[in-house]
Amino acid sequence: MEYYFKLPKKDEERALEVHKKSIVIDGENGSLKYQDLIFKNTSSYLKKLVDAGITAWNDTVSYPDADFGQVLTDICLRYKWVESNPDLAMIVFSADDIERAKRDGKAGIICGTQNSSFLERDLEKLELSRVLGLKIVGLAYQYKNFVGDGCGERTDSGLGKFGVKLVEEMDRNGVVIDLSHAGKATTIDAIEISKNPTVFSHSNAKALCKHVRNIDDEQIKAVAEKKGVVGVAGYSPCLSPQEFVTEKPKLELMLDQIDYITKLVGVDYVGIGSDVADACPKDRIDAARKQYPEVYTTTWEAMHPRGLESPLEMINVTMGLVMRGYSDQDIMKILGGNWIRVFRWVWKKA
Repeated sequence: MEYYFKLPKKDEERALEVHKKSIVIDGENGSLKYQDLIFKNTSSYLKKLVDAGITAWNDTVSYPDADFGQVLTDICLRYKWVESNPDLAMIVFSADDIERAKRDGKAGIICGTQNSSFLERDLEKLELSRVLGLKIVGLAYQYKNFVGDGCGERTDSGLGKFGVKLVEEMDRNGVVIDLSHAGKATTIDAIEISKNPTVFSHSNAKALCKHVRNIDDEQIKAVAEKKGVVGVAGYSPCLSPQEFVTEKPKLELMLDQIDYITKLVGVDYVGIGSDVADACPKDRIDAARKQYPEVYTTTWEAMHPRGLESPLEMINVTMGLVMRGYSDQDIMKILGGNWIRVFRWVWKKA
């Protein structure tokens, strides 16, 4: 492939070697479902993910407004993918599974949601979902639900009483609490109440880009103080200064986000949550824009930055980190080491 950054040969070889030996975890990526839906080429795409060095990813198993039955159906779909491709993929239940996926050359599918409304006010449904393989749950997607407010809501009221119970139950069940798309007060409440590290699976620093999806320094510092992770996103509106993005931003803006968060709280609390989806259909984006206009402030063509238009191009992020002077150890933390630390901490309770 043609790399985005043109590095001296020695630096390029170093980047390729670091990427090859790293456990690479994408904190949010829904590409495989679109590949399966549109092209029916699940096996081919899984092989491409493995070849691109992607060890595992948080695979959003359903749309934010899905009900409980749909989420379970979509988890079962992941089992079908694995059953059809046992040499290429596995469902992740533990941090050890991610390490096993790396050793065996498989793609590790981490089942996650971006909303908790599918639980339908029934905490027992969380435990059942976890047993089936749901490892990450987002609290609120943009708008208010019975847990708390989303970041696109007109209010910012924090967790409700049920939300507090859900956070405690997620701690007990060993499910990672995802704060992306939730309102600020909701995120601060969850961070304070949870006994575990929490994550922003795909959110950027508002100091560099004021999009509603992004988070401020207080949120970044709070999640870092509890040993969590901020997954830097490659979603164009969360990177670009354009009010409505019509041109793909440069990948350098994503590296700027990594630099900013690293300088603010340290390299141990930064990861990648690309939020990049290969083959996401245009009509899906058009429909989402009508439902969540404050989120989808981009044309379909400009959704992702040049250099990371597909998760298969993650090597360009590694090369950018080499170019910016990060050590091999720090690059390995950003690519996946920080994620697996949080997963090992939280999932050990499952």
